Amino acid sequence: MYFDDVKVPWERVFVYRDPEMCRRQFHDTPGHIYQNYQAQIRLTAKLKFLVGLACEICEIIVTVKIPSVADSVGKIAAQAVAVENLIIGMEVKGSA
Repeated sequence: MYFDDVKVPWERVFVYRDPEMCRRQFHDTPGHIYQNYQAQIRLTAKLKFLVGLACEICEIIVTVKIPSVADSVGKIAAQAVAVENLIIGMEVKGSA
């Protein structure tokens, strides 16, 4: 949403006309790390959905037993699990 005329109380304004402060908020704090983490979580959820969708489509159109199709679905599933394991590694090795 975009609002043209909004009243924001000054006690709620953190940065105003200070690009350097805005940059520091993002780069000098772990804010960018948390943003990357939540992006990976979303990616994993979408990949799991797509793997499930691919499996269901192949079962419905009865192509799941064709070796090339099974290989392709298997590769997609392996990539989804790899991304999920990267997240698990981030959680295990990460620090607050």
